[in-house]
Formats: sequence, C-alpha cells, structure tokens
Amino acid sequence: QKCELMSSIEWFDLRSRRKRQISEEPKKESSLIYTVCVGMKKKNSVGMVMVDISLLSGLIPNIKDLEHNVKGSEKYNDHYEIHHNKVYLYFAKITETECLQFGADQVVPMGLVQPASAVIYDYYSPEKRCGIFYTAPQKSPMISKLCDGDVCKCAEGGCPKLKVTFSKDIESKTRSRYACYSPTVDYVYVIKILNSSSDEVFMHYTALITDVLQTGMDSGIKEDVTRQMILRLSCDGLELNIEAQYLIMGQNNAISVRNNDGQHFR
Repeated sequence: QKCELMSSIEWFDLRSRRKRQISEEPKKESSLIYTVCVGMKKKNSVGMVMVDISLLSGLIPNIKDLEHNVKGSEKYNDHYEIHHNKVYLYFAKITETECLQFGADQVVPMGLVQPASAVIYDYYSPEKRCGIFYTAPQKSPMISKLCDGDVCKCAEGGCPKLKVTFSKDIESKTRSRYACYSPTVDYVYVIKILNSSSDEVFMHYTALITDVLQTGMDSGIKEDVTRQMILRLSCDGLELNIEAQYLIMGQNNAISVRNNDGQHFR
C-alpha cells in the first residue's frame, strides 16, 4: 500500500505485514512476527523519521528482537520505545527502502482481533504523516477464537452452509427432522438481515429476529430484537443478502461473545 503525503517529506511507502515466525526454534502458535518496510519514493529524508505501530490486542513485542535491530551487527533502526501497546521505531535518516522484523507474543486471548494502525511521520513535524491499517492473517490461530470471559473456543470449525429455500431436499418435514432428531438443535430463529460490514477478518451482520421457533440459551431472544452475527471471511460460499430472511438453527456448544449492543454469535 502506498500513501500520499501533502508535505515536504513527499511520498512514503509503508508496508506493515505480519507473518508467522520462521525460526530454527519451535514457536508457539500465538508467536507471530511483524515485518515493517519503510522508504521514500523521491529523495532521502531530511531529518529523523518515526514509525508508530499500534500492536494488535493482547500482543507484547519481543524486546530481544527490538534490541538486535538497534544494537546488532546490521543496524536497522536507531532507537525504539514501547508505550502501552505501541512500538515506536526511530530512523535518523532514510536513504533507501528498509525492512526490519520483530516478534510479538499473544499474552491475553482475544475473541475478535480488531485492525490496528501503523503511521510514519517526520519526528520534528508530526503533522506530516502517512498511515495504514492492518489486521491479522485470516488463517491465524490467534484470531480464530471466540471467548466468553476466560473461556475460549476455537472458531476454526466447519463453516455454516446455506441451503436453498425451494430445494426439493429442504421440505418442511426435512427441516423438522433436522431440528428435532438428527442432530438435536438447541435454537431455531427466523432472521432478517439489516446491514453488514467487514473488518478484513470477520463479516459482521446485524440481524432482526422475526420469529423464534426455539429459544436455546439466549434468554433475551424474542421477536423484533437484533443480534450481531459474525462470520469468518475465510468461509467461502456464504453471503447473506440485505433485507433477505433466513431460517437459522444450531447448537448451544458455541461460545457467545457479548458486548453492550447485544450478543454476538457465530
């Protein structure tokens, strides 16, 4: 991604990517790596440049890696600082595109990892800046969890499948057998999709409950309330249409994530 700067710094190219750490030592599934590349398109920087990286929720940076980038035999940047969940990288001067890496470990399990920002700017004129948003890889085990308090469940199970309403195989008795006998279904709702949005990791749908055929464990479920439905973008072949109605059913073994707006369920 390239950023357009309306300043004397002119054009920066900042790419902040995250890759699974590749090392001779075995790494935990929650151990990831940041690869940060920064450069100028037209000329060298005239002063100190700083990169402000907001880490994804629940991550802490690897201090050893940051120290190596500053003090190692191949010096990649001149200084670094850590403040709260941010890493600041200082470059005295940029003469060409530079790339560096540092690890980050997940210390707090998070249900839904939201996108974070990476910003590059002139240290002495911080209003001259360029930024991008980034997120975790779609297939990362770190983000493939749904949590309720301190209990988490992997969300990398099978994806929901959409059945055609007027298929000969989906008659009334077929739905009844599925809901009641094979397998047992805990909740059955009819919903109407009101809107949708994407955060590059999950698709979020706002659904209006139009009929409750079986309540399940959601004691607050009733007609005319809304619920947030969350679907992994890595699930292909399932796209819910705005204003369309769907019959959904499932079991209570999936962990729900609650917030102030209602209940999230996958």
